Amino acid sequence: MRWVIGFIVLAGLTFAAGALARDEWRAQRQAAISNTALRLDPAQILGHLPRTVESRYRLLSRCDAVMSDRFQPLQPPQTRAAVGAACQSLAEYILLDAPSLSLAHLVRAQALAEQGQDPHNSLMAAHETGGALLWMAARRLRLAFDGAGRAALSEMIGADIAQLAKADLGRDFLAALYLQADAGKRAEMSAVFATLAPDLQAQIVAQIRRRL
Repeated sequence: MRWVIGFIVLAGLTFAAGALARDEWRAQRQAAISNTALRLDPAQILGHLPRTVESRYRLLSRCDAVMSDRFQPLQPPQTRAAVGAACQSLAEYILLDAPSLSLAHLVRAQALAEQGQDPHNSLMAAHETGGALLWMAARRLRLAFDGAGRAALSEMIGADIAQLAKADLGRDFLAALYLQADAGKRAEMSAVFATLAPDLQAQIVAQIRRRL
């Protein structure tokens, strides 16, 4: 009987080790795929500034995808800064003709953050021109919580949380962001949650519990 139990335990450990190895391999492979698929050459951006609306959206979306990719923080600082500088130039070039284009303001905010600069003004501009797009609200909120100057963005943060709280996907995002946050950020989020309607508060709490 002991031999059987020992065999089961050993088999379980072997399986767990194998599963961890496979998960690690998959994560590394996904990182390689992601970084290859999203690689952005700054020289190409500045050498071919877009003229049509479609090409502008395409390149802005490319910048957004690269800078918001979960593996982007693993890139060397100089690479992130170069991409940020190129995407900032792209966004500012487009904003000259289209100052109300929210995606351009969002990309500029991301680009400034990539270079270690304050994205506050661009985040506010993205919020003011962003309409009711939930994915942009999520981008703005994550970027605001990653930065140090959240106090100056409290109005935007409150409005974006309230907007996200009205949709299932938005509440799922808020739950994930809450669980990833430190105690200080959780307190800030909880203060905003307390201003929402009781049914929305209950749904957010339920979503957080489901993720635990």
